[in-house]
Amino acid sequence: MKKLVARSALLAIALAAVLPCSAQSAPTVGEAAGSPVQIKSCKLDVRGVRQRYSRAQLTIAFVNNSKLVVNAIRWKLSWGSSSASYVREVGTFSPGALVRHEFSRPVVIASSAHNPTPSITCAPESVQLANGKTWQAHTGDKNGVLARLIHL
Repeated sequence: MKKLVARSALLAIALAAVLPCSAQSAPTVGEAAGSPVQIKSCKLDVRGVRQRYSRAQLTIAFVNNSKLVVNAIRWKLSWGSSSASYVREVGTFSPGALVRHEFSRPVVIASSAHNPTPSITCAPESVQLANGKTWQAHTGDKNGVLARLIHL
């Protein structure tokens, strides 16, 4: 029995050494892999910071890290424990391409007297690929970046 276990372990080590890295459990879309898009920067030009609700012009720069064209992205801007705003972006985003998009509609951000300029995180919530598959963020995903706030 011990010889059988030892031989199985040696076979597993030999196969791991022979197989190329891409064949060894490369994460795919839909698994616990990170987002197919990576945010390079997120900027909010904020107006009315002292009010309860502020309007902000959103600009996001990102790269499509997948091997497929991305057709749509739902961005999530979150602050505080449960506040969030969502923006949907539709287009044809090629693999490896750096995209910088300034959204035409302002995003509404709720502030409070205790925190008139909250820290805001920009993250992809879902990404739709050209093959029809959709990547969905999970609660513990760390795909977001802290937004740079510019007060006008």
